Amino acid sequence: MSREHTPPTPAGLLGSWTRSPDKAEIFARDTWYLEASEQLAGRTADAAAEGARTAVLLIKPDGVCAGAAPAAVDWLLEAGYTIHDAAAARLGRNDIRALWLHQWNIASPERRGLADVIRSLSPSLVLVLGRDRVEGDVPTSVELTAAKGPTDPAKRVPGELRHALPTDSYLLNFVHTPDEPADVLRELGIYFDTARRAQTIERILSRHDSADVARTLAAELTEKHHMPTINVENSRIALIARSRHGETTEDTTRRLLASPADLDPLTAWHVLVAGAGTLPMRTPHGDVTLANPGAAAWQSGATEPLHTRALDRRLVHRRSRAETFVSTMAEPRRDDQGRLVVPVGAQVARAHPVHGDHLGAQSGRLDLLQLMETCRQGAIASAHVNYGAPLGHAFIVRRFSGAFDGDAPLHSGHPLEVTIDIVSERERSAPGGDGSVTGLDVDFAVFGPERTRLATFSGSYTWLSQADYQALRTAARESAGFAGEPVALPPCAPIAAEEILREVAANAVISPGGRQLVVDPAHPVHFDHSLDHVPGMLQLEGSRQAALLTVLEGEREQWHMTSIDADFRGFGELESRVEIETASQDAPPGATLGARVLLRQHGRLISDVLVGLRRPEIGGTEPGSR
Repeated sequence: MSREHTPPTPAGLLGSWTRSPDKAEIFARDTWYLEASEQLAGRTADAAAEGARTAVLLIKPDGVCAGAAPAAVDWLLEAGYTIHDAAAARLGRNDIRALWLHQWNIASPERRGLADVIRSLSPSLVLVLGRDRVEGDVPTSVELTAAKGPTDPAKRVPGELRHALPTDSYLLNFVHTPDEPADVLRELGIYFDTARRAQTIERILSRHDSADVARTLAAELTEKHHMPTINVENSRIALIARSRHGETTEDTTRRLLASPADLDPLTAWHVLVAGAGTLPMRTPHGDVTLANPGAAAWQSGATEPLHTRALDRRLVHRRSRAETFVSTMAEPRRDDQGRLVVPVGAQVARAHPVHGDHLGAQSGRLDLLQLMETCRQGAIASAHVNYGAPLGHAFIVRRFSGAFDGDAPLHSGHPLEVTIDIVSERERSAPGGDGSVTGLDVDFAVFGPERTRLATFSGSYTWLSQADYQALRTAARESAGFAGEPVALPPCAPIAAEEILREVAANAVISPGGRQLVVDPAHPVHFDHSLDHVPGMLQLEGSRQAALLTVLEGEREQWHMTSIDADFRGFGELESRVEIETASQDAPPGATLGARVLLRQHGRLISDVLVGLRRPEIGGTEPGSR
């Protein structure tokens, strides 16, 4: 092989090594990636192909101590991977943080502390792998990551590596793989210094076989660092001797985590096992800084823009084309926690008859409720497409919240293309059913041009057959004192539109003083299709308008809504007035004013809504502008 070639640049190689534009932009300035990719590119003219056939498996200290290393080596060899290099590596505190730099923004403090305990227990075993590929194959690292299995033990299946190892823990999952070739190079930059990495690269290029070395290292590490079988209850009992008066096991675990250097190896192990079984692993909200695109992005091969593929509007339960915001759906993928991630595309037009009709601070900005409706449509479409919810089933939203990171982004009159990543946080099945999914807790991340994050949302919803829905509605109506088919009352008189910063009278949906919700079944947006109850999005719009009334009239136009958090407690019936109670509340995160809005019928609470208001900062840019 000739050494005389013009090496491709690290930035140029990223086009072959990742399907994530965000990752390509970040890694082009990442020291660990740059060092390793420069080294490989300087050694071979086929750097892109060599990176694509290379993978890494890290057997973490928890896997070493649990005796899983020999089984992991055997699994790799039986699966047809060649082990080109094997090394025991003692990873430091900063090495661990470098590995998960773009994912640990959602890690809880307890998870970070437990990770420091893990690394202290033993060296890790780094295995550098290869597999020959043919044109069209996904990269070896992408293939291995899928075959490794998810972080969530409930989602592991036979044949996956993690299923074959003795663990049913979320945190103590024993092994780690870099997702894409770009990640492989970056991690080689973390594990090895320049000289040792040069040796690894030579072994990759020469197709060196290090299987015997890997087996020997796995056996030696296991013998030296073996710990008791993972059992949360046994570890909790073992920590009783270290507890102080009045402490729970969780209290003891947190206290000991604060000083990991003071722990002997066995106590550290019990802290790790007990903590992994009882402490929170992630923050309640948010998404990772840099998500991985998954195998589907490589299998498709095509780079067809997301917004060019049409989606049937029946999937979003809308009759009017003008009210169908979601237009496209890409192939789903599983993230490293085993959660289903579904990207959908939508186009946001400013000239919408409801969401574009604003005066004051909200004028010329994205409307949070328009993005919320877009997320709602995307969630319903995903349930039909990815979870098999039959067309005709009814959907019930239990909880829905959303927020901008700060002010609502500016929005000109041009259509804005957005992408929404819908992440299934929890999949639920009906009790006594066949086990099929009938409900979801989901997070939404809304991105504008160049993957600029615009807003985040979360929600919980279920779906059921029309027969079950009608039985539920009948029972709910009887419980609320209603019988027969619902017959809507005439809508009450609305407040003057300018008082709630609207131009069009039909968009005022609360009464003067904000004490009642205006429910008009003839409204072309709120009642786009026939409904037997007061729609949730109408309740949210009424809550926004009621919250604005908590601001003095002379200052009201300076404020706009930047967050909303709704808990839907029951159906709003059409033949009864919806009464509104509004009170000032501590501002939610990101807002400067808060208002709690309660919607009731005959004293029965149907929704509890917290609205966050904010006075926009001067200036600002439109999504995608520079």
